[in-house]
Parts: sequence; C-alpha cells; structure tokens
Amino acid sequence: MRRFAWLLVIAILGIVFAVGNSYLRQKRLTASNAPPKPAALSRGLSAKASKWEWANNQGDKPKALIRATSFREIKDPPSTELEGLELLLYDKSGVKYDLVESAQARFTKGDRVLFSESDVRITMGIPEGGPKPNRVLEIKSSGVRFELDSNRASTEKPVWFKFGLGEGKAIGADYDPNLHELILRSAVELTWHGAKTMHVESGEALYKELESKVYLKPWAKLTRDNLVLNAQDSVVELEKGIVRRVDANKAVGSDRQKGRTLEYGADTLHIEFNAKGQAEKVEGIGAARLSTTNERERTQMNAARVDLEFLATDKDSALQRAFAQGKARVEAKPLPRDKVPPAETKVLSSESIELKMRPGGEEIDRMETHDPGVIELLPNQPTQRQRRLEGERIQMAYGKNNVLEKLTSVKSSTRTEPAAFPVPKTPGVPVLTWSQHLEANFTPTGELARMEQWTNFRYQEGARQATSDRARLEQAKSEIHLTGKARVWDPGGSTDADTILLDQKTGDFSAAGQVRSVREGERKQTAGGLMSSSEPVRATANQMFSTAKNTQVRYEGRAVMWQGANRLSADHIDIDRPAQILKAKGQVVSQILDTQAPKSAGQVFTIVRAPDLLYSDKDQFAHYTGGGVFLTRPGLQVKGQEIRAYMSSNENSQSNWEGPDGGLEKAFADGKVEILETKDTKSRQGWGDHGEYYVGESRLVLEGTRPKMIDLLAGVPQRTTEGKSLVWFANNDRLIVDGEESKRAISNLKKK
Repeated sequence: MRRFAWLLVIAILGIVFAVGNSYLRQKRLTASNAPPKPAALSRGLSAKASKWEWANNQGDKPKALIRATSFREIKDPPSTELEGLELLLYDKSGVKYDLVESAQARFTKGDRVLFSESDVRITMGIPEGGPKPNRVLEIKSSGVRFELDSNRASTEKPVWFKFGLGEGKAIGADYDPNLHELILRSAVELTWHGAKTMHVESGEALYKELESKVYLKPWAKLTRDNLVLNAQDSVVELEKGIVRRVDANKAVGSDRQKGRTLEYGADTLHIEFNAKGQAEKVEGIGAARLSTTNERERTQMNAARVDLEFLATDKDSALQRAFAQGKARVEAKPLPRDKVPPAETKVLSSESIELKMRPGGEEIDRMETHDPGVIELLPNQPTQRQRRLEGERIQMAYGKNNVLEKLTSVKSSTRTEPAAFPVPKTPGVPVLTWSQHLEANFTPTGELARMEQWTNFRYQEGARQATSDRARLEQAKSEIHLTGKARVWDPGGSTDADTILLDQKTGDFSAAGQVRSVREGERKQTAGGLMSSSEPVRATANQMFSTAKNTQVRYEGRAVMWQGANRLSADHIDIDRPAQILKAKGQVVSQILDTQAPKSAGQVFTIVRAPDLLYSDKDQFAHYTGGGVFLTRPGLQVKGQEIRAYMSSNENSQSNWEGPDGGLEKAFADGKVEILETKDTKSRQGWGDHGEYYVGESRLVLEGTRPKMIDLLAGVPQRTTEGKSLVWFANNDRLIVDGEESKRAISNLKKK
C-alpha cells in the first residue's frame, strides 16, 4: 500500500515535470516567434497607427469619410495628424462625392475641422463606385480648412483649378459641396480652351456647379483672340465645361483685326457661344452701341437694344446680322485721307434698323429700317449740301469698303439745304420733295450721284413748286429732270410739259413736249401792249426755256401765246422781261383785239402775219419784218416788206408789258406796199412804197413813187388816182390827192 503511494507520487511528479518542460519549450517557441516590442510613445502622443479611417454619417447615408495611410494622435491640443489623406465629401444623395487629397493634414475631433497646410487637390462630382467623369472640377491649393459638419472648405492662399476644357487661378477660395458652390475671393483668372481660347479676369468669382454658371464681380474682363470685353458684374454659363453664354453689365468691348476694328457696349450684354466656343449671338440692352472702323470710315450703331448674329466658320465666327431697336441710330462718317475729299456723313435713324454683313463679317452688305426712318447726309465740305430724307421704309445697299452704293425708300420726303459755298447773293432756301418711291445712287467715294423719285412726286424751293410722275436729280450738274405730267409753278405763273429740266444752281428750267405755260398778269399803271394786261398770259409750244430767274423766256416749235382774245404764234418766241422786249421768228401771226371799237361792230381784230417780229412794250411798238408782211382788219388788208405797228394806250386799265389794252392805234408799212379796203360792195385798192393806217380816223395814206389807188365797185374798176401822196378817209369816203411839182395829180373816172 505504501509502495503504491510512492509510485503515485513519483507519477504525479513526472507528469508535472513533463508538463512544465513542455510549457517552457512552448514559451520559448512563442517568444522566438513574437513581433518585436513597440517602442515607447513620444511625449504628447497618445496613439499612433499606420492606417486610419473616420466616417461621419447622416442617417443611413454617408456624409463624410476620412482615410489616411497613417495617423498620429496628438494630446495637446487634441488632434490627429494624417498622412496620405483622402477626404470624401458626399452630396445629399450619398451617391456622389467630392474627393479631397493631400499629403498631410490635421484633424481636430473637438471642432470637427480638417486643416491642410500642404498642397490640396479637390476633384468634384465623382460618382460612388463609378469612373471619374471627364468634366470634373479639380482644385489645387494649400492652407485649406474643412468643416466636417458642413463639409465646407476654405483657404486664403492661391488656388489653381481645372474644369473640363478650362483652367483658372485665384487668391483665396471657399467651397460648399452641399450647394456645389466655389467662391474665388480675388485676382480671379479663368481660361477656356476651344476653337479660340477665352480668358476671363475678375475681382471675385462664384461658381455654381448645379447651375453651371460662374458669377463675376465687381468687374470682369474677357479676352478672346483680338476680342476684349470689360464689364461690371457678369455671369459665365457653362455646358459640359464649355462657355455657352456670357451676361455682362455695363459692358464695353472691342475686336481688332487687320484693317478693321469692331467696338460695342451696352448696359447689359448677353453673348451666346456654340459647342466650339464660337460666338453665335450677342444681345446688348440699354444704351447699346456697335461701331466698325476701317481705313475709309467709321460706322456706329446706337439703340436701346442691339442684337448681333454670327455665322460660325471653321476658324471663327463672323458677324452676319445686327438688329437695333428703340431709337436706333446708325452714323457712317468718313475718315480723313490724303488728297481724298471726304464724302458726306450719313446718319440713319429709326425705331428699328437691321444691318446685314457681307460674307466674312467685315463689310456691310445692306441696311434697312423696319419702321419709319430718317436719313441725313451731313456735309464735310462747304460745297456739299445737307440733305434729310424721311421714309416709311428705307433700304441702303453697300459696296466694297462699306461704301454706300444705293438707297431706296417708300413714302418719302426730302429736305436739301443750300451749300455754304459759294456764298449766294441772296439767302438760299431749302429744297423739299415728296414721292411714293425714291432711289438714290452714290459714287465710288460715297457721295450722292443720282436720285430718282416717282409716283406722286412733288417739289418745292421757296415760291417755286413742281410735280411730275417721275423725277431724277443729277447731283454733279445740280439738275432735276421731271417726266410724265411735269408741272412747275410759282406765284408768277406755271409751266406744264411732258418733261421739265430744272437747274438748281441757276434756277433756270426747260420744258419739252406739249408745253403749256401760264404767266399771271402783273398790275402796272401803264397800259396798252401787244398782249392784253391784267389777264394771265398763256402759251403752248414744243419746247420752252426759262433763264435768269424766269426773266428770259423762249418758246420753240409752233409756239402760241394768248391772253384773252389776243394771240401770237411763231416758230420761236423770245421774251426779255427786264427789257420789256418780245421777239418772234418764223411764221409769225399776231391777233390783237381792238377794245376801242364800237360795241355794235362786235369783236374787231388786227391780224398780222410776218416772218419776224420785234416788240417793245416800253414803246408800245411792234416791228414786223422779213418780207411778205400782211396786216388785216375787218374791211382792210395791208401788205408790205415790213410793218411797224403802234399800240393804243388806255390810261384806265392796269396792264403788264406782255398784254395789249386798247389794241392797234396805227400801222406803217414799207416796201411794195399794197392796201385793200372793202366796204359794202365798194372797195379801194392802193399801191405805194410807204403806207400808213390810223385806226381812230380810219385814215389810209400812200406815199412813195407815184402811189396809185383804184376804186372798185363789185370788182370792176371805177376810178384810178395817182399822186405824190394819197390820203383816204374811209369813214366818209373822202380822198385827198397831193400832186408833185413836176407832175399833176391824175384822176380817171369810168362812166357807166
């Protein structure tokens, strides 16, 4: 029993020894395989790790996630230093985030702020679990502070960023991922790369990602190739990272190219771009203005609103159309050039004006109004005349170098002022016209060359007026051609014809084709004359010429003048009003009413036919010449080589020199004179070298070489009388014969 007890003790000791030995071996093996013991923490650190992650959720959606390759817990002040930082700032949906990357950062759990003094890179708009889109916004900066409760980031240091096809920089920035807004505090510079690089500078900028807009203030400057735009508050609208619209306040811009400068501005300016970044449309609202300048002239457009349309090309966009509304005004002013006289300055005004450009957008093709408008030609030389045209619709066509070629208008009126040089002797008066249609053509230098007006044309220059179906102004000659029912008149008279030519320099005019003229009577104290006095003097002819302010008048082509019953016709009639002389030539026929004849005798006319006539109203004297002159009155015929007729004077009448009054007083005939007087069945025929007829006494005188007179009864000779002088009184049938000294008077009687 005792032996068994010792064996049990020995067995237990063996087991204990074996177990202990095994434990020691296992302990040594474990110690040999265990990692090295970490070094002791530095003072101020409470923890240290190679990887670190911190999450901030809002409900079941992530709000922010911080990851770092290593971190260190700082005791004082309590914070975490991170290396290899990745910060994910989620939007409200929790499926898209902005990624913040930095080599080093410090995280403070107490105020939940993450701060990075080193460079920071922010990539915006990354989808959870998806590929990074090409148009994300990337930001680089330093000294960035992140508020994890609001996910806001800010820095006061320089910022560089990249977005789509653009990039930029600024000093100081604030970013709110909840609102998707980036604020650039100062010295903002933005650049977009497209068909043309666009560079924007501003004092401050706000980028709203959800709106795809960049707000610039308090000023902005946009530069694109040769285009420069300066403005106050402005907005840049993006689409897929490309600038599609710019809205600028108080904007002033310019585009300078070889040989041309484009300038524009407005209170509010809107610019739209295509997908390639080329300008497609510009809207200027409020004090809008557009001007183009080349080596020849400067054209400026002003209006309450100006809309510009551009045509995109492979390289750029060219101005295609401009539309101005609201008190629109376009001025084209020539620029000084050596040895080239400047044309008139042209000013077009209307409520709305449309301007279309030639291909390439450098030269104007045409311009027109969509409302009643006014165009003015303002002189730049003393010899030029100021002109003003008002029309319901005005169109202007241009040639090369923006030179105006043609102007058309409907329902038009014009006003032309006298030229400043040469200085007229008397003050000039404006020329006014009206017509349904108007077309003006200009010289290659832009000066007015020709203007045509038609349909209800009217003309007025002081007291002179005119009408016609059509009118044409030849500027170089200062001539106005009136055609189709042409008529010119003033207080002194009027002229109608198929065509009338007015000379604006001299005031002369000519008429052709069915000419009809009327000269109003001029009241004078003297009386008598070839033509009657107080009544109008009328005339017809194939042609008429009026010169020296209508004081010299000529009628050609079977001209006929009459006044009341008095009448004068000839191939040509010339009137010199100051000299009070009338000349007629070729088949002259004058008809003069004897107003002093007894009423019982009815109308008594003196009719004279001759090749030529010279009449002096001052002397009341008419001289008929040219051979074969015939004078006839009731019961009397006088023939001679020339006849001098003297008109009677009626002191009680009021006449002008072109009009008779009392009729014929006496007539003298010379050269192969023949007289035939008829009364009832009796007649008396006489011959002589010289003859005289006195109307009041009915006295006939024949003189010369042996004048002879034959009395006839029913055509049969009854008595022949010859003598030195034969005087016959027709009223009482009395004959006085004066014989010569060497010869006796002879009288032969024939008995029945």
